[in-house]
Amino acid sequence: MSSNPIRAASNSHMRLRVPAVWFAVLLAASAFPAVVHSQPPPIEPGADFPREDYSVWLVVERGLKDQAADIQLAKAPESPNTVALLLDAYRPGDALAVLRRIVEHRPERMGAAFKAASTNPQRFNDEGRGYVSELREIVLKARQQLRRLPREQAAEAAWYLPFIDFPVQGRTPVPWDDQLRALMAEYGGTQAALRAELTLLDRGRDIRKNIVALEAFARRHAGTAIGAHALHIAASHVAINIPITGAEPPGADPTERLLRVAALARELQSGAYPECEWVRRAPHLVIGFFASEPRYAKENVSRVIAVFREFLLKNFDVSAVNPLASGVGYLITSRLPGIFGAGGDEPVARTDRFLLDLETAVPEPASVRYLRGLWYRQLADAEKDVGAREAWQRKSEATLLDLGRAGSDLYNRKALASLASIEFKERNWRVAVERYREYLSRFPRSEWAWVAGLRMGQSEQLLGRWVEARRAYEFVTSARTALPPALVLGYTFAGRASEALAEFQRARTAYQRAERAWDQRFVAPYFGTYQFFTRLNDELWTGCDPRSKPDVSKEWLRGRSTQLQRSFSLPGGALLERGRFLVTESVWREAIAPLDEFVRLYSDSINAAEARELLTRARLEVALLQAGPEATEEDRRTALAALASLATEPYGFSVFAAKVAHATLLSIIGLPSGGAELMTRALAQWHEHGTRVFAEASATVLETDVMDIRDAVFHPNADWPRQQFRHLGSSDSPPPFFIATPDVRVTLHDDSDVRVRAGLRLSRRPGGLLLNEEQIAVLERILTQLGGTKRQAPQSIMETPNQPVGGVEQIQKFWNRFFTMGPGHWGGWILETFPIVTEVTFIDAARTRGAARIRTGYQGSTQLLTKVGGTWKVTGTSGHWIE
Repeated sequence: MSSNPIRAASNSHMRLRVPAVWFAVLLAASAFPAVVHSQPPPIEPGADFPREDYSVWLVVERGLKDQAADIQLAKAPESPNTVALLLDAYRPGDALAVLRRIVEHRPERMGAAFKAASTNPQRFNDEGRGYVSELREIVLKARQQLRRLPREQAAEAAWYLPFIDFPVQGRTPVPWDDQLRALMAEYGGTQAALRAELTLLDRGRDIRKNIVALEAFARRHAGTAIGAHALHIAASHVAINIPITGAEPPGADPTERLLRVAALARELQSGAYPECEWVRRAPHLVIGFFASEPRYAKENVSRVIAVFREFLLKNFDVSAVNPLASGVGYLITSRLPGIFGAGGDEPVARTDRFLLDLETAVPEPASVRYLRGLWYRQLADAEKDVGAREAWQRKSEATLLDLGRAGSDLYNRKALASLASIEFKERNWRVAVERYREYLSRFPRSEWAWVAGLRMGQSEQLLGRWVEARRAYEFVTSARTALPPALVLGYTFAGRASEALAEFQRARTAYQRAERAWDQRFVAPYFGTYQFFTRLNDELWTGCDPRSKPDVSKEWLRGRSTQLQRSFSLPGGALLERGRFLVTESVWREAIAPLDEFVRLYSDSINAAEARELLTRARLEVALLQAGPEATEEDRRTALAALASLATEPYGFSVFAAKVAHATLLSIIGLPSGGAELMTRALAQWHEHGTRVFAEASATVLETDVMDIRDAVFHPNADWPRQQFRHLGSSDSPPPFFIATPDVRVTLHDDSDVRVRAGLRLSRRPGGLLLNEEQIAVLERILTQLGGTKRQAPQSIMETPNQPVGGVEQIQKFWNRFFTMGPGHWGGWILETFPIVTEVTFIDAARTRGAARIRTGYQGSTQLLTKVGGTWKVTGTSGHWIE
């Protein structure tokens, strides 16, 4: 093997693993060249991804599903499998088209087709696009087709139809029990009728009677899949629902109930029933056994442990997403210690011995060792004693490292990936680089290898080693089978590294390649960007463009390429772009010198105004650094003087932001009246500035439609909803200003995304403050730099998390005198005025039907609109959500 891991990995190429269900579909795709290496044993898709990066896999998975759905739709447009793939890829419109073709031309396939549709019926629930109405038409036609089918086929289709037949508003639906009885009467003797009978048996409120009835049903249908289903439901009630319904009080000894569950699970796997889903899932009945605050009698502990060991040996399946928080991992690390303690053993030591014993007995010992290594790390994180914590950390590292170097199978790869991810999360960049390098050297074709390459690049750049960072990013883009996310993110981050090295032409080339690699199927649907979650605290990524944030937009890539080309067409472009890079990287003090030099040398340049704006921004940030929560009075006086001096610079957003910061700092140090007057003047001036900027703008037909829709749903100062905003600290009366973005993300009828200017009318509304996302981020930085980032821990599970404490609360009250703002539910701040229009969708090509996704407080909905006589009107609401 080459001594250079990056080169070795690049030469070997990364191979793409895809889910087995999609593999046959994707095999024929020209985007995936044939793999010359031997295939490894089948594993679950995404299994190579460590827990910390599993969110990245979910984005990849969705794109792969979309690709597979495209191929399957072209290959088999009347197949039930196509319906399943399309729904899995969040394409209900295409799925409905296939369903309609099946009903009209292949009615014998309706049972399988509606079964596929019933797995994700909620994805049809978008009345704004007319999916619900269309589905009702298809269901009606399907019911008419039932009489043409053999009885068993008709019953199968009839069984699944109610699961996707949405109720009609204003019409009382037929009770579910009545529907079941009707199906049994019409199709008695069929498998569907048996399922209906089984469902009715489980409808009673007395859970113990249900269990008896279900077991009796299973005995009557011994040796059949429906019998296994009944027995599995009964066992599930015994395992989980008895304590939930209160039939077993908290604090009881659940041993006898556990033994009963084990007996039912053994019966399912005894060979008396055919191989089916319910037989395969039998071990999970025991592994997922639930008891409320159990108190096991000492004499029962050995029997309980024996039962758990028996079924762990049958099914030691480690969760890919949360290895220690679900399944066997949760049972062993969270429940068994307490059971061992009830038996008089030391919980941790006895659990450790239990794991070591399992490791010698399960078919895949590496899975137990992997879990054991993660558990040691969990113990370390929970340990308050420094010495004990370090001991557990060493034990975890030794266990995972030995496992990672012991082979090349799944858990060997996961062990090394988890070690690298832990070091990255703990900000041990040098160690993380070595772990990632070793992983790429040994497992260059892993499905996670491209993420490891990006993480290694991030680690290198955080060490200030930009050449090495770029090499890692470019390695990712060099893979023969690189996925679109790997290419887009790899090229973007490589361009960023080139900017750090002042190689701006090379950066522009990288951004252009990233744009060419863009594939809409891998875009995060609610953001329209490529997402790359960092799992790090926000302060490490404080810049205001995608070079410093974990997401990349196509518009930014195109805009940045154009910006670089424009800068280098004029003298001094390298100075300007160097200063811009340092500003976006939050290296404020170093940014001042190149920008100041550009303004001095090229004062007549058409780029001079842009350079002055960036220079003012850098000086604003330096002043903010001086005035933080821990600043002395002298530091704050210095900051005040610096902020006041910026008011004399040519007017632009940074001058406006400096005035806001100045007013805010005055309110903090005890001059609220002076601060309020300055704040009012600053906000009024920005409003007037926006009015002048947009006065010269003209609107296209599309922009006019978007503005009309925004006007229909956005009423910031009318019918003031005091209760809706009170939890964000607002006053009881509307403030004089509101904040909105000048553009809106728009999805056209063909599902293409664009950003549309929609600020012309809002700029003219009294108190309108138009701020783009980057400018809002700067205001948020003022808030946190001056007030701090402390958050209080919630005292109850229902309490809103991440609520701010300290100096930032004072700023929040001050700002709410002028515009509504407050903390986000899961972190960050909300500065835009509600209702925030996050996206507008046009449903038809003529743009007569549309929808606006809005957010109000910690909830939101989709407003349905129709254009009648040239006027957009709200005609309904759907998709209401609450955080």
